Amino acid sequence: MKVRISIPGAYMVKDMPEDKAWETFGKLAEMILIISRKDKEEEGGAGLDTNSSDADPQVSVRVPGMEIHETEGDADEAAMDTPESRTGQKYKGFMYIRCPECGKEKSFFTRQETDHYHCDACGARRIFEKPLKELRLECECGTRLRYFTNLEEPLFDINCFRCGSPVTVSWNGKKKMYMTV
Repeated sequence: MKVRISIPGAYMVKDMPEDKAWETFGKLAEMILIISRKDKEEEGGAGLDTNSSDADPQVSVRVPGMEIHETEGDADEAAMDTPESRTGQKYKGFMYIRCPECGKEKSFFTRQETDHYHCDACGARRIFEKPLKELRLECECGTRLRYFTNLEEPLFDINCFRCGSPVTVSWNGKKKMYMTV
């Protein structure tokens, strides 16, 4: 099993046995959470108000056999998340999703089929209740990609995955998909 760590412009990949990979992931996730909490405390000082809107949402990271942090809401959510309770279709590939909770938009790629979205900004986890719409992006740099999106606007911009330039797409009612303008 491979463990990957990446930031824009740098990455590391290490092949290791599955049990060691899960252990490494858990330790790295815990370190990241501890560092981000310390940074937040240094920014806000000792009197950090956890009820303010700019406080970090609680994060849940689950590794088999190791719970790093779990909120009461996560336990209820896990109990309700059974195959029978899932109504959404599964998607894989490029996705451009707007969080229904906080409105933050995110473009990402997933190789594994998924029927839900997890927002990095607010921590919300939502099952796709409505079918996602297809989006065909053709950038001036030559990139041509197929996305799935939950947006329902007639016209919006999406940044090219390769070069980062904004590409305007609009809804094509005849083809029932978003296409580059």
